[in-house]
Amino acid sequence: MEFKIYTPYLDFADEGGLAAELAMANVKAAIWCQVVEEALNEFAYPAQVAGLGYAVHVGTQCISLVVSGFNDKLGVLVEHVGRQMRAMADVSQEIYEMVLDSKRDDYKNSYLKARPINQVVNNMHTLMGWPRSTPLQRWEAMQQVTIDDVKGLDSTLLEGCHVEVLALGNLDAAAAINITNRLLEAAAISPVAECPAQTARSFSPGCTIWTADSVDKEDPNNAVGVWLQLPYTLEDLCLLQLLESILSQKFFDVLRTQQQLGYIVGMNAYQTRHTMMYVRCYIQSEFIPGHVDGAIDAFLAEHFEWVQTSLGEEELAQCLAGLISKLSERPKNLNQEFSRYKTHFDDRTYGFEARTKMLAFLGKGVTMEVIRKFAEKVEAAPRFCHQVIHTGDTPHKMPEEGLGRTCDASKWSHQLCGTVEHVTEHFSATLDKL
Repeated sequence: MEFKIYTPYLDFADEGGLAAELAMANVKAAIWCQVVEEALNEFAYPAQVAGLGYAVHVGTQCISLVVSGFNDKLGVLVEHVGRQMRAMADVSQEIYEMVLDSKRDDYKNSYLKARPINQVVNNMHTLMGWPRSTPLQRWEAMQQVTIDDVKGLDSTLLEGCHVEVLALGNLDAAAAINITNRLLEAAAISPVAECPAQTARSFSPGCTIWTADSVDKEDPNNAVGVWLQLPYTLEDLCLLQLLESILSQKFFDVLRTQQQLGYIVGMNAYQTRHTMMYVRCYIQSEFIPGHVDGAIDAFLAEHFEWVQTSLGEEELAQCLAGLISKLSERPKNLNQEFSRYKTHFDDRTYGFEARTKMLAFLGKGVTMEVIRKFAEKVEAAPRFCHQVIHTGDTPHKMPEEGLGRTCDASKWSHQLCGTVEHVTEHFSATLDKL
């Protein structure tokens, strides 16, 4: 079971930019969650012997509690966790100091030691989904947090909360409600009906490029990520995943195996939140970013044209059969089943039947005309390129003479540089509330 406790304390969805207040609230809540876990350590061994597990962490606008094990014992477990949430003033000073030291190291490493490819992905997630804060903001907030800030946080954190529950396994609705009520009573939570709003950002029309410096001066790599954004429909998500099946291995073969641009090379399609889906291409490389971006751009241009003109019926049928087989796979255990539903639960799309609906759509077949028109649609979608550039003493790797790709500056409708906070200002008018 996972409990999402949406709290007004972490609700910054209506802010116009990345707020330092959000970073401070997230840091305090993250420390509070870890202190709850540490304070429950006396129950860790008995819980393990009883086949139970638990984890408390901060999520987007919420506190997340995940419990697992035999359902006849889950009620007792959540009662212990709930009571601990309301007894934070009784936790020893040593536990608070240990958690604060641990979190300082975590935030320092996430800010100063992030790999370039992780920077690309994290920066884009911060930019596209709201509300979020940056590693720098969290690191700066961490310097100001004291034990007293966290000790009395439960009175603020657990007031006016909206609670949602995902229950799997052999729990029926009545049992899940009973366990939920035991948690709410133990934690003295009076849930409200209103749920915090979430927002997503739309790309500007055309092509946008955003460059930022790498935070790790010792890492000689650069990283480039290219996103193509489309409005979500279930049918288009099916076609997008089919297009990924057709192109992703070719992307790896061409840019990793043949051109040897780097070890981290990939292409995937995914949906996020209620309204958006993406094709994402990413490479971490010692080559200059302009060459890497040019190589990605050339691959997409060549292969979108190939899909529209030269893709064969046999290869289309093979990729379609592979996608159907992948979607038809049954989860091997409860954890795999939980992971399938968790994304829909986290994003509050609640599309738990999406896989069944996708199989029904794909089972009818996809014609060559349909996939070619869709490839044309994806190629014309708004495009966003994010480059994280190494600024240390190690020089960038240059392509061999005659083999270099160049980034065509004329294609970019918008050119941005700097931190996430700066770039967010460019997108402040494109927030779509969900």
